[in-house]
Amino acid sequence: QEQEIAVNRARMSALAGYPITDFAYPYGHTAAFDHVAVQAVRSAGYERAYTTSPRRVTRRTDPFRVPRHVVLDWDGDEFAARISAWLPG
Repeated sequence: QEQEIAVNRARMSALAGYPITDFAYPYGHTAAFDHVAVQAVRSAGYERAYTTSPRRVTRRTDPFRVPRHVVLDWDGDEFAARISAWLPG
């Protein structure tokens, strides 16, 4: 796992022509990765990694467990309603 993550980062960086700094865990939910995966991502030189755990980002958010909301192919009204539900006030 560690080798695959590191090798793929190097390949993507070479193709892009600049360093790839962010990683998204496949599937993203907390049962899909563990501390070993987090350490492999960190060791590969990534700066951040994203989950699909729908929580807010705070100053104390672990940069290797950044939550995000899954966005589907919603129409504008549904998208606006979801954003409103996710954001305070």
